[in-house]
Amino acid sequence: MKSTIVYYKDGSWSDFDKQKLQEEQVNVMIVFADRALLESGDITSSLQSKFPKAHLLFCSTAGE
Repeated sequence: MKSTIVYYKDGSWSDFDKQKLQEEQVNVMIVFADRALLESGDITSSLQSKFPKAHLLFCSTAGE
């Protein structure tokens, strides 16, 4: 099992290319984000298009 951390900031992902993630090898993604960003759908559609086979688990961050 491999794990990595990438960041979504100002409408784009950082470190995806550096991590050399291969779409077909990603099975599960756990995403932490603020509620407004999750509700906007930007993260969801971006991840679903890049990793169509991955199961996505979204969690809102606390304390914001």
